[in-house]
Amino acid sequence: MAFKNKRVARKYLSKILIYLQAVDKQIKPSYLWDLFSADISEIHNYLKEIHSLGLTKSCLSTFSISDTIFITDIARLQNYLEDFCLDDVEIVDVSESNSSPVLFRPDEKLATIAPVLKFVQRLLDDIYKLSSTEQHYKLFDNTLDSLNAHFNINLTTLFGFLLGYPVLYWYAPQTPDAEFSCLSMVPLNVHQAITINENECELFSFSVPQKFSKETEKTINIWVSQMKTKCKISGFYKVQMTKKTVILPTVCM
Repeated sequence: MAFKNKRVARKYLSKILIYLQAVDKQIKPSYLWDLFSADISEIHNYLKEIHSLGLTKSCLSTFSISDTIFITDIARLQNYLEDFCLDDVEIVDVSESNSSPVLFRPDEKLATIAPVLKFVQRLLDDIYKLSSTEQHYKLFDNTLDSLNAHFNINLTTLFGFLLGYPVLYWYAPQTPDAEFSCLSMVPLNVHQAITINENECELFSFSVPQKFSKETEKTINIWVSQMKTKCKISGFYKVQMTKKTVILPTVCM
């Protein structure tokens, strides 16, 4: 086993393998490593191990942004970026200056998402340049500040894009770990995609303010249909969708 903390790793690796296979089968563009702490080198060694065992068809790659580790298939992430269309997502403005969430109009979305698309392409370009070494796996934490100053990246929007969500949150100013008063006590519809197997896994989980249910319904339904089609074609597990409404006193991102 590739991890120093074997006891904790054993608890989560069966689920993590399903998440990674979802990336391998192009159901998720990337996976955010968050079930237990591990060095990026440990994760990289684990990815090589499961690939050598035939558990993934491609040898997945790791990269880190702001101390957050992502796992992806670089070539497929490039395809995801190139195939991206503004109609694929809805974007909600949850800036602190707003009294309530605001749904961006179609003509407003490009200015919001463009810095994210440029950043991801720059990220991929850097990975392609350094793919012959393993040192690049820690590069992006060190360069993020300078890249962010150039691209003015909203990390919440960026992470949502990398995870393949159909609804993204955006806010200004770009302050990490801020509380969003305009989401306080606002009904949120939480959509979850869960695998139907003995190790039920939450493949996707995203929310949208309930007041935008009608406006976002078409986008979400198309996303669900496409996701289920990918699962079927790739031979992945069947997935069921759930929806619940939550009201939270504070919301952090």
